[in-house]
Amino acid sequence: MLRDSVLATGKRFLHVHGGYLPNYKGSTTNYFSLIEEGMIGASSIFLTKDIDCGPIILRKKFKPPRQRAYLDHVHDSEVRAKVLVETLQNYVVDGEFKFELESNVGGETFYIIHPVLKHIAIMGN
Repeated sequence: MLRDSVLATGKRFLHVHGGYLPNYKGSTTNYFSLIEEGMIGASSIFLTKDIDCGPIILRKKFKPPRQRAYLDHVHDSEVRAKVLVETLQNYVVDGEFKFELESNVGGETFYIIHPVLKHIAIMGN
């Protein structure tokens, strides 16, 4: 969450969230999406005072990685980087950020996943 004083600068802060928004907000969301949908995701947004609630510029779903044990250290960064690159490529082509969803409402806010649920997500179906 950003402080009001940071937001008051008038600058926008681009963020790539490790989760498919608005469905999966908060922390460790890709583990929850693996359990519920068998996929991981990433979404580019501009930050607002509310967690993961900024307008969505781009969001993508990805197949689950073969080595799910590396989700935190490899795959999460990989899908975020892919979304960031595509977001910036679109900006270069369009000359502006176009929003996929300006109203980022709904979804669920997740918190740090319980170790047993994390193990289930890593083990897969």
